[in-house]
Amino acid sequence: MTDTSWTVYCCACAGFGFRKEEDLVQETVIEKRNSQTMLTLDLDAKWKFSKIGVWEEEIAEAVAPEFDDSLYETVSLPHTWNAEDGTCGKEGICYRGNGLYRKRLMLSYGEWGQKTVYLSFEGANTVAVVYVNGSMAGRHEGGYSGFRIDITDYLIWGQENVIAVLVDNSETAYIAPIGKEGDFTKFGGIYRDVFLLGVDDVSFNLIENGADGVFVSPVLSEDGREGNVKIHAALRNASAKQRQLNIFSVLKDREGIEVARGSISLKMEADSVKEVEYFIGIANPHLWNGVRDPYLYIVDTCLVLEGEVLQNVITETGFRRYDIFGNQFYLNGQPYNIHGVNYHQDSSASGWAMTDEEREADYAMMIDMGVTAVRMAHYQHDPYEYQLCDRIGLVVYTEIPLINRAFSEEFFVDRALFAENIKQQLTELVCQNYNHPSICFWGISNELYDTDCETSKLYTELCRLALSLDGTRMTIYADNQAGPEYVKRSCAADLVGYNRYDGWYYGEAGGICSWVADRQEEDSRPSCISEYGAGGAVTQHMDLPGQNDIIPNGELHYEEYQAIFHEKAWKDIVLSKNVWGEFIWCMFDFASDSREEGDTKGQNDKGLVTRDRKVKKDAYYFYQSVWGSKKMVHITSSRYQMRPCHVPEIKVYSNAETVELFLNGKSAGVRNARKEEGCSTIFTWENIKLLQGRENVIKAVAVFCDGSQEIDCVSHPSASGGRW
Repeated sequence: MTDTSWTVYCCACAGFGFRKEEDLVQETVIEKRNSQTMLTLDLDAKWKFSKIGVWEEEIAEAVAPEFDDSLYETVSLPHTWNAEDGTCGKEGICYRGNGLYRKRLMLSYGEWGQKTVYLSFEGANTVAVVYVNGSMAGRHEGGYSGFRIDITDYLIWGQENVIAVLVDNSETAYIAPIGKEGDFTKFGGIYRDVFLLGVDDVSFNLIENGADGVFVSPVLSEDGREGNVKIHAALRNASAKQRQLNIFSVLKDREGIEVARGSISLKMEADSVKEVEYFIGIANPHLWNGVRDPYLYIVDTCLVLEGEVLQNVITETGFRRYDIFGNQFYLNGQPYNIHGVNYHQDSSASGWAMTDEEREADYAMMIDMGVTAVRMAHYQHDPYEYQLCDRIGLVVYTEIPLINRAFSEEFFVDRALFAENIKQQLTELVCQNYNHPSICFWGISNELYDTDCETSKLYTELCRLALSLDGTRMTIYADNQAGPEYVKRSCAADLVGYNRYDGWYYGEAGGICSWVADRQEEDSRPSCISEYGAGGAVTQHMDLPGQNDIIPNGELHYEEYQAIFHEKAWKDIVLSKNVWGEFIWCMFDFASDSREEGDTKGQNDKGLVTRDRKVKKDAYYFYQSVWGSKKMVHITSSRYQMRPCHVPEIKVYSNAETVELFLNGKSAGVRNARKEEGCSTIFTWENIKLLQGRENVIKAVAVFCDGSQEIDCVSHPSASGGRW
């Protein structure tokens, strides 16, 4: 957070020359932890929902507490109204408009009456207007960040309260992404969790930018032997009295054992807000070291008034330092390979209304493939995702939805309102996710075409804003354009990413890094490949397809070509060594309502796994063989069920020393791992003949350097001729 107007206090454990403060808070505070008076209520269950028109009279009637909503659908949150039409395709209609949620809630004065009460939303797309008992309590614009609405003055204690939330995912001219920009379905609804929070008049500031009011910054000395945790606390005193407060933080290791503590005493004037800072020192901290060792500490921060804990915030944190020198990413002074994927929040069952269990399964597949980093495309993701990445060790590149255009030629854009809103979205992204050690990059834009002076000015302001909010992380943007005007527009960013589809939409497969090398002559900033990929339809197959055999924007997306594309792209990346990381587009097929291509409608099929998560495509196993650490073997084209009798090539991916192929029980030969860099995990057998009129069983036996084996087996019914 910015250093402006901070009150600085010293740590409770000596380190980096800070003086030691003792006995600011009595030990009895820890014993009183159970007396905390912050209340939390899960509000996900039993909402009434209906799509609704835009007429003011209709909305006013529907948000009124006496409105009869018995004909509304009963839903649970997270929820989206586009779960079914979100993949409608070019000829369908994906509803973008108003939806109304209503919930009845009774709160007792004895429990909630002395509290400030917030409705806390983790995400609603795009505009949300909150009504309580018929009165508008607040409004939030932006579909991806969390927000809180103070509803205290609108509640009636001991009686039924009616909460109504009007959500609108219509195209807008000032909320990014504007209009139709962004090649993905904009699911409408309250698609993340909702809670009710109750805090005392004195509390951490929960209303400012939707954050929790406690910002934790672990800092390492140059040699890594000294750690210092900076605690920045944002406070509010809504009472009519001056208050003498203590804030007390305990640093605990992964087992929950206290290792250090720090505290601060301060006075707060009546009806005021204040920000303070203090430090906790620790010797020889255990480092957060990515997927190698994602070690996390716990910071338990308590706000204390007259010996009573009013509120406590639990924060997981990690000590780590990262740098980029030349074309290499370093984590804690050691080279660390950034092998990444792009990831949209999306599932076939519920669109954006994903469950935590679905997220866990998705990230488990990433880890199984050998991923070390994730780009959360193209907006702020669910809070639990960032927490997952902290815990499993993935480096995170997260971004705001400044996509394609900062203004539109289709309709008028209020550029002042647009600038205000995109700055708000950046502020919320940083403030709500500041505490996550996994995050290394704040993304400013994706494929932004505008280079006019006003957009360039806005771009510089966004980069400076990110720096003022968080001077510990780098800013980056992803571009698919080249030229001095793009470099000039985005010169305030620290890093550049290139979105390249050589071998799919244009150029030749394996030509990405030569294009990047040309750009690096114009722009010396460290660069990564922020997107690269090809479509893969799991029902479409062809032996040895070439680029001329596929139709990128049409029907033919052979799964075999997707795998060949990635083999060539990976070899290009390995041999060129001119980027510090790469992010595949993308991990899973996802909803894009205007597309019709490959064997799906309303989806982008460049994922390494199908949208329903049932099929890992061949390209997934290729990356598992080159990125992953677990022993594996995979026979490609296993879904090619109408394969010709004469097979020009059978291909196997494995990280073994040797692989032997068997056809119908007979050995077709042993292949040794290639010595050629970038393709050592590809094993091939040429001119294999399947038996016509019977099932053919193909088995691959992989032998590793320790003598262990892994086996894969597939069966093919043969056919004469035919492509897919």
